Amino acid sequence: MSGFAARVVAMIDPLARVGVGGVLLAAACMKLTQFAVVPAVGPVSGIGAFVEQIRLHGLVPTGLAIPVAVVVVALEIVLGTWLLLHVRRVAASASAIALLAAFSGYLFVAWITGAAGSCACLGDFAEQSIPGALLRKAGLAGALCAGIVLARRGGA
Repeated sequence: MSGFAARVVAMIDPLARVGVGGVLLAAACMKLTQFAVVPAVGPVSGIGAFVEQIRLHGLVPTGLAIPVAVVVVALEIVLGTWLLLHVRRVAASASAIALLAAFSGYLFVAWITGAAGSCACLGDFAEQSIPGALLRKAGLAGALCAGIVLARRGGA
């Protein structure tokens, strides 16, 4: 492999981890600071707006929407931070891929059942359709997979 190609390959893993870690932390922050007016509920701020979006999807029992929202935000913060710390990077990347897969599974079921609302991935700051969110998650997971493969080969 040429010197330039080796340098590009060596940058993929850290760039993927920093990018995905930043996205996860930003998503958590946006969910915690958003403000929304939810039909039949009225104005809601903070994580409450994310809770209402989960309820609107109708896939989680109403009584579990709050714990699910708290766990999602906590996982985003923990995994986002872990990816940025460069500690046990393959395990961190694999854990983030698993989280992205779980989010994608939820969103896929929401999409095929015709659930109302957006993905709520980034709060109300960047509303996105569910298919668009699925593509974004696939891209993030793909970048992390490339980083894992390169790290295992000793290239990153």
